[in-house]
Amino acid sequence: MAKNRHSVLLALGLLLLLLWPSENARADEASELKQQIQEQSQKLREMQEKVDQLEARQRLKEKSLTEKIEQVQEKQKEVGSGPSDFRVFWKEGLNFTTQDDQFKLKIGGRIQNDWMWIGEDEGLKSDVGEQEDGVEFRRARLYFSGLIYDNLEYKLQFDFAGGDADLKDAYLGLTDFPIGKLRIGHFKEPPAQRFCTQPEHRFYAL
Repeated sequence: MAKNRHSVLLALGLLLLLLWPSENARADEASELKQQIQEQSQKLREMQEKVDQLEARQRLKEKSLTEKIEQVQEKQKEVGSGPSDFRVFWKEGLNFTTQDDQFKLKIGGRIQNDWMWIGEDEGLKSDVGEQEDGVEFRRARLYFSGLIYDNLEYKLQFDFAGGDADLKDAYLGLTDFPIGKLRIGHFKEPPAQRFCTQPEHRFYAL
């Protein structure tokens, strides 16, 4: 009986010896795992702090950019609403007009070109001589006209037909003169309706 008891005790002792290193190893593994988790948590916190800082910087940049855009828009509104701001458009020439229509400038012109082909028989050639075909610029004009303070009109026009520059119009005028219109300068006096109508709006040209 005592021998069996000693055998049992010996077996228990051997079992304890076998299990003891395993428990220690598990404890070491658990401790190492816990340390790794703590390190990873620290890294995550550091990364989160960096992300928060980047987001804060981005919000500041967006806010600053929004403020600058708003400032530019406000300046554009202030400038655009000014009476001296010019509108540019094309209507029978290049036009510049202020927002309040107090100042106007128009740049325009016209070209009229004649072509001629002549067919002669021998009799006509003997009477007047042989005629040649030809081309001619009847008008090649450039003008500047407009209004100042919606009352004072002006016009300056040149004709370049023939190879030189001839002054056709250079005048100032009042559009709301008490007894009509007052015009001073160099211009063609309109004694008849055909002189009041521009050649490009007539069925024939003089």
